Amino acid sequence: MNALLLLVFAVAVAACSGAPGEDPATTLRALNAAYDRALLDADSVALDSIYHQDFKYLGPSGELRSRAAQIAALTSGKVDLVKGKSDSVDIHVYGTTAIVIGQFSGRAQVDANRFAFRERYSTTWLRENGRWRLIVEHGTVLRDPPL
Repeated sequence: MNALLLLVFAVAVAACSGAPGEDPATTLRALNAAYDRALLDADSVALDSIYHQDFKYLGPSGELRSRAAQIAALTSGKVDLVKGKSDSVDIHVYGTTAIVIGQFSGRAQVDANRFAFRERYSTTWLRENGRWRLIVEHGTVLRDPPL
């Protein structure tokens, strides 16, 4: 009986941690970079794949957007993200939940106006069915954007 319980526990732990030898932080770093690309490309298919069904976005001015509203806002064409990239990325994994904290610096265009910005963000990722999905994002615009 103890051997059976040990086997069940080992299988459960392996299922939560992904493939043998997989480093969740490496996977999440790659997913974060893929998210950057999806933002730059205004790629609704990629965003749909990255976002968890229950995704929520809490923006710099306190707005709260649903998954559908955030995808629409990022892909509507009203704001063109010309350039952007995450840096200073710090990843913390807690079983099937992970917190990613970083900065996103970029340039955007709204109509004829181009502007630079820098945002500090935190994202919460959830691993379900062997896959990490972004479930919550919070962004705060920093006052000293890059030139």
